[in-house]
Amino acid sequence: MYKVFNTVLHTITTFFSKYPDTCIAVQGSDDRRIKAYCMYVSRNYTDLSSKYTFYGVTGTIFTPFKVGTIYDRVVFLPK
Repeated sequence: MYKVFNTVLHTITTFFSKYPDTCIAVQGSDDRRIKAYCMYVSRNYTDLSSKYTFYGVTGTIFTPFKVGTIYDRVVFLPK
């Protein structure tokens, strides 16, 4: 799963260069996957946050991403 996630992350720069005014939302198909995605962002937050702004989504509430928190979805935008 992490290999796939890393591959996707490497294509995001290209995506945002073509669509700079958009965002990407990541949502797991089950609780285990969304937890893995949230923890991946948490572990790599320092490096990732230099390029992207992250939000955590619980229900319909968007909040700035807090490391170590599990959300329903993670949304990120280019800086």
